[in-house]
Amino acid sequence: MVGAARSNRCDACRRRKVKCDEDWPICGPCRRGNRTCPARPALKFVDDGARVCHRMQAATKRRDNKSGSTGASASTHTSPHISSNGSCLSQSREDIRINDSMPLTQSEKLCFAFISSLELKNRSYNLSVMGEFVWHMPQRLGKSNALDSVTACLLAAHKKLLRGGDQSEMINPDMYSSALRSVRKALVDPQSWRSTNTLCATVLLHRLEVIFGNVPNPNIRVHAAGLAALQQKRGPPGLGDLLEFQATVDSHISITQSTIMEGKDCFLASDKWATALDVRNGRTELQMVYYRLMRQMTYWPKLTRENFELRRGNPAVSTNEVLERARKVLVELANIGHAMDKLLHSKHLIAVTQSNGHDDPVSTMFEVKDNLVAMLICHHAMYSIIILRIVLSLLRREVHEQKESSQIEEEILCQCRRAWMLIDYSRSNKPLGLPIMQSTLLFTYDCVTHQATQRRILATMNELDGIRIGNRSWQGDRVSYIAKIFLGECSPIQYDG
Repeated sequence: MVGAARSNRCDACRRRKVKCDEDWPICGPCRRGNRTCPARPALKFVDDGARVCHRMQAATKRRDNKSGSTGASASTHTSPHISSNGSCLSQSREDIRINDSMPLTQSEKLCFAFISSLELKNRSYNLSVMGEFVWHMPQRLGKSNALDSVTACLLAAHKKLLRGGDQSEMINPDMYSSALRSVRKALVDPQSWRSTNTLCATVLLHRLEVIFGNVPNPNIRVHAAGLAALQQKRGPPGLGDLLEFQATVDSHISITQSTIMEGKDCFLASDKWATALDVRNGRTELQMVYYRLMRQMTYWPKLTRENFELRRGNPAVSTNEVLERARKVLVELANIGHAMDKLLHSKHLIAVTQSNGHDDPVSTMFEVKDNLVAMLICHHAMYSIIILRIVLSLLRREVHEQKESSQIEEEILCQCRRAWMLIDYSRSNKPLGLPIMQSTLLFTYDCVTHQATQRRILATMNELDGIRIGNRSWQGDRVSYIAKIFLGECSPIQYDG
């Protein structure tokens, strides 16, 4: 409950019998000691929580005096009720009574609604999939017009998803225009452009398009480029602001893909950024493994660009040098894969079960306990496939042993199978449970020659993207074209997002 009187020390500090500053979501002692900080109730850490609680108690007392009741206790936390088909049911009468008795400001309503969207038990509709940075956001709401307007637009799209009905246009155009104006105003302001709130609003605007925008969607590319430009202008984050730090970490993949489309090397790959971001800063072991993977992904744009230059016949680029760099990335990916599998099995976060579908590319599926686990496995498989395909492309340019090429082809299929083993999880938690699955399936399409398997891949992509693709379903030629862009095998000049 907001402003609860009892101590809200984290379990780690309570066990160690040390003073806890109750910072959210990672307290000071745990951050300094690089320990995992057990989560506390999110509403405890909302800014001005004590004031909200005081107002609620005063309003409740006035209501009780008026009605002559003794004043029953009530919870301030409300969550949407999700039916089996994902539609949003009406709130309980108790929730309505609380809202009537406790007048909230717009920023407070926005804050509570956002927290509720992060705490939905149904993974299919939980907005925490946007990244770890969202858990640091609630205390910032009400302090930035840009962040508030983007959050309001995001929650409106989320509410429409929960209620079902016509989902051809998930994003409210008026709210979206208002959010764009607010973000642009913040970006040109000499003071607010470097604010963490402005950075967070920019990240959130990109996530809004990725999750709720229609496909194809050129706005995704536009917002990713804007995010990359802002991050490069701001420079590496400090350790004092956890929202800034985590928003930067969660921006890695968006920035990486943006630099590929622009034919540039990724600035995040520099030592300056690595020095700022390699510190643990309270992250869990699983989060650190994921971070290692994202750092390796910053080398992807350079490999893609050089592969494209080789195909254009640029004499300044050496095939052997590019091949050596790609092999180094493969070694690191193998090390990350071993660390990932060891961690997942030791903590019993993953199991293998039989597939629920008869037409799936594989007969067994992963059963995962946590959405971050599914994201990690999926991204690791996707990036491994990409680098392996680049290596195979480079090997075929030179005279190399057939044995090495055959080994690469076998490893590609192995990683494809790992990706396919997440199909059941994606289906059971669509649309928001594993939004990167479609991109991963895209890179597996040309790795198989069996047409029936390719048809199953396309069918799965269309099924998972059902609410976003409109009348333009995924087709084989389009899937192949997009994959070749991100492998450096063709130009992105005609790519429409």
